[in-house]
Amino acid sequence: LMKLFRCIGALLALLLCLWGSYEGITGFGHSGGLSIRDAASMASAFFISFAWVTLIAAMLVTPAMAAGTIATERERRTIEYLFATDLSNAEIIFSKLVSRLLLAGKLIIVAVPILAIFRLMGGIPGNLLLMYFAGLGSTVVLLTTGALAISVWSPRARDAVIRVYLVFALIF
Repeated sequence: LMKLFRCIGALLALLLCLWGSYEGITGFGHSGGLSIRDAASMASAFFISFAWVTLIAAMLVTPAMAAGTIATERERRTIEYLFATDLSNAEIIFSKLVSRLLLAGKLIIVAVPILAIFRLMGGIPGNLLLMYFAGLGSTVVLLTTGALAISVWSPRARDAVIRVYLVFALIF
């Protein structure tokens, strides 16, 4: 049920970006087709609004996904089992980091087909698209590593999540 609500929310955000960029280019109450120049302008406006929405969504969702990784292991008392293996502390942290980055990477990959379709309309240069994905990816890596570091020092997952959002609110 929660997946359905997330999908509906993401679809509504996407449609809101599309509607806002269309109305911004054509004006309210416009009926008729778009010229090629208007279509390129609409694609560019959609890209800008979509980029902001995905950046804000990544900044809100990524810390929550990564904040409780080590703290949850400590809370469930399964961290002792990890320490009993042949893995070093760095390998444990690195594996947790990679798993959370792959999970967050799925959120970034979802944007590729949407932006590829709008790139066909023109108005979105390829180098701008590469910079967008590089910036979004580096933001996700920064947030994930920060959340994981805070999770190491937190006794409970709930405390880790609260601390992560407090620290990132102070930073940003």
